[in-house]
Amino acid sequence: MKMAQTRCLKIVLVVVLSVISQNCRGSRKQIPRPAADPAPNQFPFQPPRSSTILPLGSPAIRPTRPIEQLTANAAAFTIEDVKQYVSTHRPAMSTGAQGYTITRAEFLPSRQVNMLLNGARTGVEDDRLLSYVELRGTFSFTGPRGITVSYPRAVEIFDAHTGNLLVAGGLP
Repeated sequence: MKMAQTRCLKIVLVVVLSVISQNCRGSRKQIPRPAADPAPNQFPFQPPRSSTILPLGSPAIRPTRPIEQLTANAAAFTIEDVKQYVSTHRPAMSTGAQGYTITRAEFLPSRQVNMLLNGARTGVEDDRLLSYVELRGTFSFTGPRGITVSYPRAVEIFDAHTGNLLVAGGLP
């Protein structure tokens, strides 16, 4: 008798759960999608302003400060470390660099670096601390179809916490 009651209870439970499941599926509301297409010259997808996935960059400057001293506003190395690295390594991505000098080297939040790049984005959060280095000299870069282009200035941007090189290139 007890086995029959247990079996009957299991069947009732299965039926009740099936009914509840069907009712839950049927009550979902559809989120309306915008009917209009994006403007013809506007990219339809805008990435979020803040992202949990940051560019890693390429290993470059070795951190010299103890990890215990690091905060969101403190770099893992000094401006002197940056200058030492830049003066002993040819600017990244350049095929040639002649007679160059460091004209600017400082720690800045990404927001300010974006402004120095005339609105080009670094790809990291606006408040992320970066090391911005500007160089003057003659810098050659190879572009599409092997065309070489020269610029009078170059820039290198490092993550101030990891020392990784994030951005490098020529400036007019």
